[in-house]
Amino acid sequence: MAVIDKSVLRRVHRRDRWARWVITVGGIVIIGSVIAIIAVILFEAAPLFAPAQSRVLVDGQELPDLAEPALAVGVDLVELGQSLSSASITAYGFVPSGEVLFWDIAVPADRRERPSVKLVHRAPLREFGPVDAGASEEAAGVKEAPMKEGSSGGAAASSSRSLLREVARMSASRYLCRWSDGAASLVQVDITPQFDESGRRSVSYGVKRLAELPAEKDKTPVREVMCAVEGGGFRCARLWPDRRLELIVVSVRENMLTGETEEQKERSWLADPPGDRPVTAMAFNQDGSRLFVGTEDGRLGRWEFTPEGKMRRHENMIAFGDGRAVTALSSVYGNISLAVGDSLGQLSIWFDVREGEQRHLRRIRDLYAHSGEVKTIIPSQRDKTLLSCGGGKASLDYMTNGRHLLTLEPDRPLVQAGYSPRGNSVIGIDDANRLHLWKVSCPHADVTLASLFTKVHYEGYDRPEHKWQSSGDEPKHGLVPIIFGSLKATVYAMLFATPLALASAVYVSYFTTPGFRRSIKPIVEIMAALPSVVIGFLILLWFAPFLARWLTSFFTSLITVPLAFVLFLSFWQAVRRFDWAKRIEGGYEFLVLAPVLCAGVAAAMVLGPRIEDMIFGGDMRQWLFTAGWTQWKPQGLWTALFGSTGVQYEQLNALVVAMGLGFAVIPIIFSLADDALSSIPHSMTAASLALGASRWQTLWRVIVPSASPGIFAAIMVGFGRAVGETMIVFMAAGNTPIIDMSPFNGFRTLAANIAVEMPEAPFGGTLFRLLFLCAVILFCTTFALNTLAEVVRQRLRKRFGRY
Repeated sequence: MAVIDKSVLRRVHRRDRWARWVITVGGIVIIGSVIAIIAVILFEAAPLFAPAQSRVLVDGQELPDLAEPALAVGVDLVELGQSLSSASITAYGFVPSGEVLFWDIAVPADRRERPSVKLVHRAPLREFGPVDAGASEEAAGVKEAPMKEGSSGGAAASSSRSLLREVARMSASRYLCRWSDGAASLVQVDITPQFDESGRRSVSYGVKRLAELPAEKDKTPVREVMCAVEGGGFRCARLWPDRRLELIVVSVRENMLTGETEEQKERSWLADPPGDRPVTAMAFNQDGSRLFVGTEDGRLGRWEFTPEGKMRRHENMIAFGDGRAVTALSSVYGNISLAVGDSLGQLSIWFDVREGEQRHLRRIRDLYAHSGEVKTIIPSQRDKTLLSCGGGKASLDYMTNGRHLLTLEPDRPLVQAGYSPRGNSVIGIDDANRLHLWKVSCPHADVTLASLFTKVHYEGYDRPEHKWQSSGDEPKHGLVPIIFGSLKATVYAMLFATPLALASAVYVSYFTTPGFRRSIKPIVEIMAALPSVVIGFLILLWFAPFLARWLTSFFTSLITVPLAFVLFLSFWQAVRRFDWAKRIEGGYEFLVLAPVLCAGVAAAMVLGPRIEDMIFGGDMRQWLFTAGWTQWKPQGLWTALFGSTGVQYEQLNALVVAMGLGFAVIPIIFSLADDALSSIPHSMTAASLALGASRWQTLWRVIVPSASPGIFAAIMVGFGRAVGETMIVFMAAGNTPIIDMSPFNGFRTLAANIAVEMPEAPFGGTLFRLLFLCAVILFCTTFALNTLAEVVRQRLRKRFGRY
């Protein structure tokens, strides 16, 4: 009996323990890494759905030197660091005496302490009487020279100066001041933090007069709005007591010879406001090209002007059938949409929609509903956020998706509200003339689950649509076109790759000789190692132009190649009785079929140009685009895919991607399917043949069912490879985020979207986090596919045995 060396056994056991620990630790590290990756992408995407936040900075504090109610208020908050104690916060208010009072607000680091509010500047709006519109700035008393923090603000207003009768907000920092003598001024409040050489902070305060109109003799307009336009001029619309609407256009022109500028004033009468009820609201859009008027009985009027100020179009409509009054109007950032507030407290969004040959102003969506009439609407200067004030409280809403962000409601009703130009703070004055100030934050207001996955009615569109467009005044973040593009690329690629890969695997594993199988399989597997960027490069520069040039021949080959095989098989039936033919059928069929394939392709190359000249007028792509095929009265699938209009052929399209992506997927499916088919014991094949079954019967009745778990796994692995592919679709798909089943159009996938957008995405911004959300969706898709594949594979194994 052989003697076993115990030292060898101990060494073997020790190595086994080390191997077990290494494998265990390696598995734990891999699982932990996957979990960490999931946690990171979820952590980056989760803030998209965080609610808006507000922090009370000042709650019901008296304002120094504010003895009378402010006609309008505003705020500017500049964050200079992580703490609000180092921020520059300035509130200001217009008072009836004709001044703008500026208060510096210091927020202590300890929130238990009360913020300090200090009057730092008094800016007289008019130290002189009304002047002509064409007078110089010095004669008009323009106060552009900023004054440092803590200054007294100059001389007090004289008792003879006219008083402010009304202040209307034109934007976050521009105001229309209407004086008691009938004059009107358009002013802009400028608050600028500055730093000296030693790093000490100071703040300059100033009020710049942008435009002024003198009072009319013996008459005063009922309502008026004013808007500064590009080039230094302005426009003013005045409603007179007799309901006549006047437009005043002041333009600044430069003399090309002398270099001097001169102002020209033009007056014109517009069509009367709609209906016969009093006008309750008026507003220009941001560039003065449109004027909107609302009435007491719920009617809206719109006037459109040319760049020279001439009326181009006029439209009247009934906005609210129940007769509620229009109480507030404001143009939204982007200069397209109109925000309308009514006497029932509803805030709604309106913009043009095409109806027939014309575009008409239509109500698109409703936002927050106040408990009382909407008094003020203030648009953000950075995005589609709106601040509205009504029913004694303020509301922040996002226009595009209708998302209600915040409701700001102090202990007493608000009578005035203001929104900072940076969109980070809201100021309010209650009915007791006390100050309320909030810091607000909602960095991803334009993202909701509904806006990501359902249709949204965007500006400039006639109906709700799925759209992805990460830039512009109104970013469009619909993920449906991106998800659709991923599915489109995968489906087209799998339709191309799966039949070829499975047919090749069946032939190599079951019909050909062992020697050919040993030589061909490594070659196919080497194809899987070809970098996808190389495949994408070849598709972009060679295959896509080639297919566009030979498009008709490509479709002709779908007929000539099968026809060539049918004709050859008919011929082969007559010669297969010879011994040399039987030897070819013993595993060398490819030697004969390869020339047949080449013959079918060559026939298509020859016939394609002739068919294109005869049927398609010499250019199949132009024939598709001009809808030349509609003369054939297409029905069914073709109409469902392409509609009833012409088809735009893009050089980088789904056909190109299907072949390129299929070329990358075929080796994976082929290799795994071949392994599954080859693992079936030869005894099962021999038993089937011994019972009288043919080779094809044995293949379909015995081999394929037994190998079906492995074949299905191969298909799902290839599907996952196609879903996650980046470089091929990035380079060859055209990156057009549209929803279209046409094989002649491009698309954009989730993976390609990340590659395209990530270099331009600001860190921590909405686009940055949306790309991580795309990664989450991509991961969940592949995880679901792999889980489904494993479930189906296990069921197939239970049904067809252990193979």
